[in-house]
Amino acid sequence: MSKSFVDNTSDVVVRSLRGIVRVTPSLALDATEKIIFRRDLLGPAGIASTKVLLLSGGGSGHEPAHAGFVGEGMLDVAVAGNVFASPSASQIFKALKAFPSEQGTLIITKNYTGDALSFGLATEKAKAAGLKCKLLIVGDDIAIPRKPGSTVGRRGRAGVALVHKIAGAAAAEGASLEDVYSVAESVAQNLATIGVSLQRCHVPGRAIDPEDEIGAVELEYGMGIHNEPGAQRAIIKPLDEVVKQLLMWLLGENERAQSFLQFAKTDEIALTINNLGGLSVLELHAILDETMAQLSSDYGITPKRLIRGTLVSSINGVGFSITLLKLNDRMIPLLDRVTDAPGWVPATRPSETTEPTDIQLCLPEATPKLSSLKVDSAVFEAVLKEITKSITADEPAITHFDTIAGDGDCGRTLLAGANAIAIAVERGEIDTSNLLVGVHAISNIVEASMGGTSGAIYGIYLNSLVSSLNRTRDRTGDTTPVIIAAAGAQALDELFKYTQAREGSRTMMDVLIPFIRVISSNPRGLQEALEAAKQGMESTKKMVASFGRASYVDAGIFQEGGIPDAGALGLLSICSALVRVIGA
Repeated sequence: MSKSFVDNTSDVVVRSLRGIVRVTPSLALDATEKIIFRRDLLGPAGIASTKVLLLSGGGSGHEPAHAGFVGEGMLDVAVAGNVFASPSASQIFKALKAFPSEQGTLIITKNYTGDALSFGLATEKAKAAGLKCKLLIVGDDIAIPRKPGSTVGRRGRAGVALVHKIAGAAAAEGASLEDVYSVAESVAQNLATIGVSLQRCHVPGRAIDPEDEIGAVELEYGMGIHNEPGAQRAIIKPLDEVVKQLLMWLLGENERAQSFLQFAKTDEIALTINNLGGLSVLELHAILDETMAQLSSDYGITPKRLIRGTLVSSINGVGFSITLLKLNDRMIPLLDRVTDAPGWVPATRPSETTEPTDIQLCLPEATPKLSSLKVDSAVFEAVLKEITKSITADEPAITHFDTIAGDGDCGRTLLAGANAIAIAVERGEIDTSNLLVGVHAISNIVEASMGGTSGAIYGIYLNSLVSSLNRTRDRTGDTTPVIIAAAGAQALDELFKYTQAREGSRTMMDVLIPFIRVISSNPRGLQEALEAAKQGMESTKKMVASFGRASYVDAGIFQEGGIPDAGALGLLSICSALVRVIGA
């Protein structure tokens, strides 16, 4: 994604921090120094004199980290740099001086050169000024294997959020600086993170180098949260294979996994699935499900705690990371402790079983009490078979026109319904001797097999038709054209309650309304009704759509010869089949 609503970095950071404060009244901001802090730190009665404070920060672009983690039970102060740039030592030192804690301050930063130097210098200046503080640098990335003599450290990734949470909870409960540092260090030493991305993120205001882009069919394992190169590029594979690769690097018998942190089946684990900023929620939960399934099947691991969401992002990076934390008895209650930090996603406790609880709901039969409305079984069955035959023949044309002026699924949706009805007929699941019971069965099949707008419209109309037939039947229980025509008109009136589409809207209503109008006035005039329906379908060719996805299409495509509405063409196919069997 190379476009942005904010196409510069001159003021986006401060505006973002202001936005956080606007929705979080418990926070306050020094916009000049880009320091966000708990409002209850202010004044002589502030909390600085009663607890260990936690201060963190780093370059912006990783939201909600770190400003989103400021709140009771997590960070007390966060210092923001520009996008992907560490805050200066001067900014950090001012934050430390502004809130001197008698109990001391734990300073936490991610393991990047700029952050380590800036936060390190500020720490030393604070110590020289007589302030009590300790610095913890967190590195949890395992993308680059550890090698003897190598000076390359582990980069900081989503694991730092867990350090904030657990250390912040310890400080909130009154632990000393040494104790809070010890807990935070223990968390940092028991973290392992690996990520994967489909594309580099876009930094507002910066041009994208085409040579630096990840290929259209590629992904990159281990790419850093500042667009740093990863460990390996590969062809995109199905999700299960991608997750398998990531877990193998985290838990497998290989140099990368073994050189950092080893996990055993008996270890209590917290699993974090972190969105790098550009991943859909739909995909994120599918990734979570796949990761949980493989942890169980391949490694015998059931996470004790589960966290998913956007914790440490890479602006709009299209990717995710998996973080494993080896828990101990001290960490678990601290991880569970409530915080009001706006960016934190509470940890959940998965079921003892790794499989999600799939419950098939057993509902009481809601079949209405339907009277008998006798009909010639052979004719009813012939109508249903002819409808399936007709839709099968017309589906390519319906799909073609819907692809031009819709989403392309109308023909396949109709065919799915027709095929499901045909199968039910073959299995004897539709009572073709009783029109009421038969149409009711068809309405249920349509609901189950047809999705989208057309499926809903057919479902509403057929259910309304059943109700209308049940009300208008005569005492003999015989089916007559007058009864069917009256019920069809009543069902149409019911359908009008759920859609504003009428004739002239370029929808299937341009066929349904004239067809029903004719048989209402002349119950035996099926050929006349079919002609009216054909004229309605033809009229849609040059109409500008008012409803459905076609209403968003450039009106120019409906000019010249025009194209028919796919829904109208599909319904005409059904009407034609009906008339061929019983209207001759």
